[in-house]
This record gives sequence, structure tokens and C-alpha cells, in this order.
Amino acid sequence: MTKTKQTVAVIAHTLNSTKGNRHKKGFTLIELMIAILIGAVLLIGILNLFSNASKMNRVQNGLARLQENGRFAMLMVKNDVSLTGNQYCANISVKDPYVKYDPLTFDPAQGAGYRPRALEVWSDTLTGGLPDKTQVSTNAPVPGGADNPYPLDPGYFIRGHECSSGSCVPSIGSPGTDLTNGGSSPVPSVGTSAGSRLANTDVLTVRYFVKGLRMSGDGSVIGNTSSLPVIPDTAIPFATGDFAIVTNCLNASVMPVEGASGSTISATGSAGKFFSDANDSRVYNMNNPASFRTVSYYVGLKSDPNDPSRLIPGLYRSVNGNSEEIVEGVDALDILYGVQKMDGTTAYLTADQIDSAGTANCTAAPDFKRNGISATNGPGCLWRSVFSVEIHALLNTVNPVALDSDNTAELNFQYSGNPAWSTPGDLPLGTAGGNMYRREFTMTVPIPNYSL
Repeated sequence: MTKTKQTVAVIAHTLNSTKGNRHKKGFTLIELMIAILIGAVLLIGILNLFSNASKMNRVQNGLARLQENGRFAMLMVKNDVSLTGNQYCANISVKDPYVKYDPLTFDPAQGAGYRPRALEVWSDTLTGGLPDKTQVSTNAPVPGGADNPYPLDPGYFIRGHECSSGSCVPSIGSPGTDLTNGGSSPVPSVGTSAGSRLANTDVLTVRYFVKGLRMSGDGSVIGNTSSLPVIPDTAIPFATGDFAIVTNCLNASVMPVEGASGSTISATGSAGKFFSDANDSRVYNMNNPASFRTVSYYVGLKSDPNDPSRLIPGLYRSVNGNSEEIVEGVDALDILYGVQKMDGTTAYLTADQIDSAGTANCTAAPDFKRNGISATNGPGCLWRSVFSVEIHALLNTVNPVALDSDNTAELNFQYSGNPAWSTPGDLPLGTAGGNMYRREFTMTVPIPNYSL
């Protein structure tokens, strides 16, 4: 009897449990669809928030990079331009107080009666794109031979080139251009491939002294060879074929090096007797960037490492023929030169305007007079009157920034270097560079060594 009651109780419990489960329900199809919809809306919102944050991050990083590149580029150019014409114990337009104008040709309007000095070159040719004996302006041809020096106009210490889509004025390769000893230019030809120069961007070349060896005794001359005793410096070695510039506060001569041994430099030319430790003379090596520099700036092209089909323009700096990129993202470079004319007025001119200005507005030719031959003003003599350089550069964010298709107006810009440009399509690379923000950087750099 007891067992029967237990069996009935178990059956009753099972029936009650089954009846309770019938009243338990899960999510309906409509509820699941609503939940999915809400989740999708939230997910889309999160993705949009992330996308906007990522875009703003790219924009901010690009603008920060643009600002940093612009400031660094201007600083580098300023440092070199401000040293233009820098010489030991003198500037490029130093007046030699012991050399006056010829009374027969003296013109009071040309100054206080003194001429800026010329560097005497004891060779038929010179290095680094500077003019040879046949390319200088004199009242008569200078005879050949190392015993007949010719004058180097200090105006060659600065040269600019106004460039278009095909050529530059003055041309790359003309006297004063930055050239290597082999005659080629470190400034590449204009083109639309990696390694080319960007069209419609200017080129600037400046030259200045850095560090020279101090003479330790009197220079001497045997035949047509000068012996120059110096205090050696391992950072400034001399070798046969180099060009030595020997200078003090009054004189400067350029002589080919015949050889160097220990503390003595042998050079072609009979100017050595004018230099000594007594007048604190120095000897510079024109072929060594630690001693003398020829610096050129230009805008070159390279391939984007992340997209080989895309080109990135950048500002390049060449020092004695060796080029390296300074900053990326430079769309334009335009340069004006402040000059003072003979009537005392000043003007800012492009390189081609200076080159074609003629001689009427040039200051007196540098002092040089040997055997009836004297220096005269020739084409480009107005470069000697440049007292400042005005730089205009247009920089971009280097990498494209994501923009809505209807918001491209924010890519427009203003550029005083070429007011006709205002949209990416106006630039030499056009829209191929990508959607980027742009900003102009401008700076005027005085040249202290060009005393007017």
C-alpha cells in the first residue's frame, strides 16, 4: 500500500512539472528583430564615431607635420642664405682702403671711391660651377696660363634661377650654377618621375666660407709655385687638384693645389708672398664642405613608399654636389631678391629680371687691374647688389586626408608666390598628389655680408 502511494505521488509531481513548463516562453521573432535593429544602430554610431575620430587624428597629425616641416625648411634656408658671401675677416663687398678708383674713371655716384675686392684666380678654370677665364667680364681678354690670374666677381656667391615647366633663367649650367667637378649639376632636370625636379619651382644657390687653416709662417714663391705653411687640421685635408683660397682682411687668391705634405701646402700661382701669420691669413679648401660650401635648394620628386604610383615633392639641399631631402610635402618654391640700384632705390626682382637688368644699375666693378686688364660689369652684375632674399614656399600635409566628396572646397588655398594658384588642380602635380591641406610659408632673409 505504501509503495503504491509513493508511485502515485511521483506521477503527480511529474504532471505538475510538465504543466508548469507549458507556461514558460522565450523571445519571439519580433523581439529578436527589434534587438538586432537596436544593436545595428548602436554599432553604426560607434563606427561613425571611430571613423570621425580617426579622420580628425589624421588631419591633426597632417597639420602638425605641415607646420613642423614649414618651420624647419625656413630655418634651414635662413641659416644658409644669411651666410652668403661670408669670408674670413671680410664680407663679399668689402672695400679695400688701399685701392682707390682710377681718377680718370672715378664716379662719385658709385660710392666713396673704393671698389669691392675681387678674388684673384690663378688658373684658367675653376671648380663648382664658378666661371672660368673666358667667362668673366674684363676690358680685354685675360691671357691663358696660370701666371695670368683673372678676377672672380663676388656676385657669383649667390645665384638664383627662375624656372618654368621646361627651362630656367639663367639656365642651369651657366656661370655661377652649382656644378660638380665633372660638369654635371646636382640639381636634376625638370620631370614627372622620381628623381626629377618639380616644374615651375625656383632654384637658389649660395656660397660661403666655413673654416680655414691658419698660416703658421710667411708664404713664399719659387717660380710660379706658392708655398703656404699652415697649422694642419685633419677635418680639412688638402690634395692635388683641390682649389685653395688664401685670404686675409685685404686680399684673397684662389690657387690650384699641387700637393700637400704635413704642414705645407704647395699651390700654383705667385700670390703666396702676400700672406703670412703676421697678417693672420687663412687657407680654405674649396672642395671640402667643412671649409667652403656651395649650397643649392630645389624641389625634387620621389615615390611614395606606401604607393609607388604616387609622387611626393620635397625640398632638397645640395652641399658641394651631395643632395639630401630636407622636408617632404613642398608643392611650390618661389624666390625674390632684394637689390639696391645705382640711384639708391630698392626693388624685389625675380632671378630672370636680375639676369636681364643690364649694367646701368650695377655698382662699380670689383677691384682688379693687372697688365692693363681690369674687371668690368657684365651680364648678371646686379647679383652683386642683392641684400636680401624673400622665400615663398607652399607645403602640404604629405599624406592625403579623407574628405567628403562635397567638401573639396576646404582644399583650396592662397599662395602669394603665384596668386593664380588656388586649387590643387593648379599645382604642377595637380590632383595626383592627393587630397591634402596646404599652407604658405614666407620669410625675408637679410644678407649681412653684402654691405651696401
